[in-house]
Amino acid sequence: VYSDFQKYCEENAIMLSKKVELVMKELTKDKPKKLLSLFVLFGVFFISLASAATIFSDDFESGTLSGWTLTINDSCTNWAAVTTSDGDHSARSGSWFGEVAPSFSPSNDPGSRMEKIISTVNYENVTFTYYRRLHGLDAGGPDCFRARWYNGTVWTNSEETCGSPVHDATYIIGNFSLPSSASNNANFRIRFECTALTSTTEYCQVDDVLLSGNQMDVTSPQFSNHSENPANNSVYIQGQFYEFNVTITEPSLASVKINFDGINYTNVYARGGGVY
Repeated sequence: VYSDFQKYCEENAIMLSKKVELVMKELTKDKPKKLLSLFVLFGVFFISLASAATIFSDDFESGTLSGWTLTINDSCTNWAAVTTSDGDHSARSGSWFGEVAPSFSPSNDPGSRMEKIISTVNYENVTFTYYRRLHGLDAGGPDCFRARWYNGTVWTNSEETCGSPVHDATYIIGNFSLPSSASNNANFRIRFECTALTSTTEYCQVDDVLLSGNQMDVTSPQFSNHSENPANNSVYIQGQFYEFNVTITEPSLASVKINFDGINYTNVYARGGGVY
């Protein structure tokens, strides 16, 4: 049965995911169950997880940069949680935001760095989102803002403004879907870098930092209380009444689809709490 199901997926361009393999292997341990049970259970393979979950977020409303690692080159200024509010300094939401005016004298770029280690273990399809507001960054000099991420081996720029003049009137969103090397990674990191010449007219601001992703699920659902009428191995007859009952328990279960005789049924008699 499992081999037939795998062949069906290949012929119909359906991805046989790890989740599906685990489910089908569990269901087909008892090989005599064919015909009717295959007909009914054939559609119980697209088991969706919940939408993207928050892995990490910081709106800086704690008033500190606790948990962030701050480093500088030479005598530049560190990033800080700031609550100043005027025409040039303000939070995107709430009262606090991250800001740095590195006051960069001839030194090495980057002038100031704010970095966070965030494990993405058991998450995939990771998205890196933040809002930034840059003030007075010049072209042709050392002025630069970068948002970066680390896969345990290599740093990659999500955004880099070096060499371009930037002066934001409002916060600009950065929203990046990261490749698979960011998924399920205990050594994942994000970093914001800012280099600017003066402390009074050139600076970088960041707010509402978010890392999100889909929870990975490689544990097959539990099937119990299975019953069917007519009996298993009955030949399918057009127009005959068929009754099928099964309890599916899965903590991350979002929906269940059953395909019977070419018709899809979704969330049939859902009981809630991950039990269908």
